Amino acid sequence: MKKSILTLLLGLSSMIGISQDILFHSLEKNKDVKLLFETNVLVTGGEAFGVNPQEIFTKKGLIPPTGLRMNGNYKGSVSGTLEGEYSGTDYSTTMPYGMVKINARGVIKTKDGATISVHSTGKVSASMENQAPVFEITKLVTNHPKYKYLNSLHVLSKGYFDRTSNRVVIKHYGFEEDPLITKTAPYTLTNHIDYENFPIDVKNLDTDPRATLVYEVNGAPAGMESFGIDPAKVFSGQVNIPEEGIRMDVPFAGKTSKGKLNGTIEGIDYITILPNRSTIIDVHGIITTRTGEKIAVKVDGILVPNADDPSKGTYRETLKLTSNSDKYKYLNDKYFVGYGESDFTTQKLSLRIYQFDKNPVNAEPKVILITGTANGMGKTHAERLIREGHIVYGGDIQYEKNKYLNKIGGHALNMDITKDEEVKAGVAKIIKEQGRIDVLINNAGFGLYAPVEEVTMEDAIAQFDVNLFGTARVTKAVLPHMRKQKSGKIINISSMGGKIYFGLGAWYHATKHALEGWSDCLRLEVKDFGIDVVIVEPGIINTNFYNVMGGYVEKYARDTNYGHMFKLLQEGGLNLTSASQPEEISELINEIVETKEPETRYVRGFLAETLINLRQQFGDKAFDNFLLNGLRNN
Repeated sequence: MKKSILTLLLGLSSMIGISQDILFHSLEKNKDVKLLFETNVLVTGGEAFGVNPQEIFTKKGLIPPTGLRMNGNYKGSVSGTLEGEYSGTDYSTTMPYGMVKINARGVIKTKDGATISVHSTGKVSASMENQAPVFEITKLVTNHPKYKYLNSLHVLSKGYFDRTSNRVVIKHYGFEEDPLITKTAPYTLTNHIDYENFPIDVKNLDTDPRATLVYEVNGAPAGMESFGIDPAKVFSGQVNIPEEGIRMDVPFAGKTSKGKLNGTIEGIDYITILPNRSTIIDVHGIITTRTGEKIAVKVDGILVPNADDPSKGTYRETLKLTSNSDKYKYLNDKYFVGYGESDFTTQKLSLRIYQFDKNPVNAEPKVILITGTANGMGKTHAERLIREGHIVYGGDIQYEKNKYLNKIGGHALNMDITKDEEVKAGVAKIIKEQGRIDVLINNAGFGLYAPVEEVTMEDAIAQFDVNLFGTARVTKAVLPHMRKQKSGKIINISSMGGKIYFGLGAWYHATKHALEGWSDCLRLEVKDFGIDVVIVEPGIINTNFYNVMGGYVEKYARDTNYGHMFKLLQEGGLNLTSASQPEEISELINEIVETKEPETRYVRGFLAETLINLRQQFGDKAFDNFLLNGLRNN
C-alpha cells in the first residue's frame, strides 16, 4: 500500500527515536553522566475533563489547536541507586499531531523511608509505533541528608511509553554540570508576574467592571509531604531556608460556591517556601461541579505572611481553568485572578476567583509591531497578544482585510513591506502614538514552490523581496528606536524550511536559510544595545500559506519537465490533515514576548523537530534518499 511522505516521516521518526537534542541519544556513552535510576510505572487512570480518552485520536477535531489537557495517574517501581516506589500525576497536554507535552509531578519513596520530589517536563514523541519515545528534563528535590546530593544534579531522562500496556519505562541520568546550559533562577515564579507587587487592586475586585466572580473557595490542607524536614519548624522560623527555598507538597480539598462553578475542589499545591518566608504557589487541582463536570485548575502565585502575624497570610494568584466539554470550554480563553487568606493555626484557607476577558495583570503592556496580520499566523498572533493586554499594531498589504484589528483593540496599518515609504510611515505612526516599539514580529512571507529552471526571475526576486528584504526593511526602520530605548525584541518567523529542504522549494528555502544566517549575525550586532533576536522555526501549519503555495504549483505545473516532483508535493506535502494549527505558534510567540531571556531559536509544530533532526543526524545524502524514496512510494 502506498504511503504519503508525511506518514513515512512519522514512521521513521519513531523508529530512530529523534529527540529535541542529540544529547539525549548519547546519554549512555557520555563520560560526564551517571545512570541514577530507572522508573517503571503503569498509568492507572486519570481525568480527561469532558471527553472520552478513547476518542482522542479517532474523532476528528476533538483536540484543540493548543492541545488537550488531561491528567494521568501513575504508580510503579524505582530501581538502581534509588530503590523503592514511585507515584504521581502527569498534567499532560496532547497536541493534534500526536506529541504529548509532559508535566509530571511525583514522589519517590525509597526502601529506607526517604521521600524525594520529582518534577519532569518533556514530551512523548509523535509515533506510529506501539512504543513511543519519551524525553524529559527532571528536577529532584529532597531534604533527607542521605539524598540531598540529588538536589544539585541536572537530570535528563529517556525511555518509552508502551501504548498497548500503558506502561512507561524511563532511565534517569545525572550530570554535575548543566548539559543544556539552561538559564534558571533558584526558584521561578511562572507567567513572569511580580506577585509580591501584584499589578491589580485585588481588594476592589468586587467592584471592578471587568471582573466576574467565578467561585469562592473554602478549604483546608489534607496532609503534607515535606521530604524529610519538620514543617512546624520551618513555618515557625526555626529552620534556615536556603536560597533555592524548601519544597513541600500540600494536598488540599474544599468547596466552591457563590459563583458559576459551585461544587468541590481538590488537588496538590507544590509549594516552595522562600528565605523571606513567602511561599510560591504551584497548584494543580480539579473542580467537580454539582452536575458532575470536571475542570482542570492550574494556579500560580504567592502566599505572603502578614507582618504582624506570620501564621496568617494573603494569597495573590493567577489561574488557568481548562475544560474539554462543550459546556465549559469557554473558560479556556479567559483570564482568572484569585485573592484570599490562609491561617496556619486553623489550617483553613479562603479565596475568591474572578474572571476577565483580557489579561488584567499585564502591568507593562508592550508595544508590538507584527507584519502580515490580515490572515494566517499573523492574525492569530495579533489576536492572542491583544488578549494578553499588549498594544498591537499589525501591518499588511491587504489593508481592508486588516481593519479587523481596529475592532478588537489593535491598530491596523497599511503596510507593504516591499515598499520603503509604507514601512517608514507605519513605524513613524507607532512612534508618534506610543513613543516606543518593544517587540517586532517579522511574520509576513509566502512560499514559492516550483522548479529552479522554470521559475521566472521576476517571481524569484519577489520571493526574496518579501521573505528576506521585506524583513530587513522593517527591521532597519525599527532598530534606531530600539537602540535609543536600549531594549527590544525582534522575533523572526523562519521555518523548519530554514534548516531542511524539499524539491521544488529552492527559492523559498533559500530565503529561509538566508533569514537564519541574517538573524544570527543581527543578534550579535544588536546584543550590546539590549536587543534580543529570536528565530521561530514552525513546522507544517494549517494556514493560507499552502493556498498561496498551491497557486504557484498550479501555475508552473501546467507545462513542466518536473511532473514527478510536483506529484510528490501534491500527494504528500500538501496534506494538512495532521498539520498544527496557528494558535500553537501564537502561544509560543506569547511566551517569547514575556520571557526576559529568550532562547535564540524555537522549533514548534508538526514534523519540525523530526525533520530538522533527521537531516542533522543522518546527513544530506540520507535525507535526499529518504525524500526520493517517499516520492517512489507515491
